[in-house]
Amino acid sequence: QTAYARALALSPHDPGVHYRAARHFVISGDKAGAIRHYERAFELAPDDYRYIVYALQEYQAIGDEQGERSCLQRSAAAIERHLKLYPSDVRALGHGAGVMALLGKPEQTQQMIDRAAALRPGDYGNLVTLACAAMLNQDAEQALDFIERAVATGQGDREWLMHDNDLKPLHGNPRFEQLIARMSS
Repeated sequence: QTAYARALALSPHDPGVHYRAARHFVISGDKAGAIRHYERAFELAPDDYRYIVYALQEYQAIGDEQGERSCLQRSAAAIERHLKLYPSDVRALGHGAGVMALLGKPEQTQQMIDRAAALRPGDYGNLVTLACAAMLNQDAEQALDFIERAVATGQGDREWLMHDNDLKPLHGNPRFEQLIARMSS
């Protein structure tokens, strides 16, 4: 944590530094710290939808419904702006699918999932993001299929998957536990 404090002191206006600090706080369980740094990164780079999308999970984790609603609205607007410029951005499509699921739009969710899966079918990060979107869209089997495909790439971060709030409903599922066990730490 001292390294993050030093990096933030050296580069307080760098959204990437705030993003990395936020990820550290997610793993260490400090949801409020993660939110603070994701929000600051988005403040510094409002055209980068990722920062505000990542904050959404942390608001959910601490039960801050007002923060979640605000974050959801800002996420939807930022993703929409981004996809107008970059309609084939699989990350934006995957995150957009998750946002659409949270907004209660299952058809739009599935359309975005399908587009992103077709564009980058073997990309680990895309597959994990789509697994999260599928879980938010109440489709655990599709989520597990995406996780299985992700694990098959030989890439990934088991600890990150275990801390992902969207995937928590899968904890204890035998198929999920077998897939996680196949990953290296």
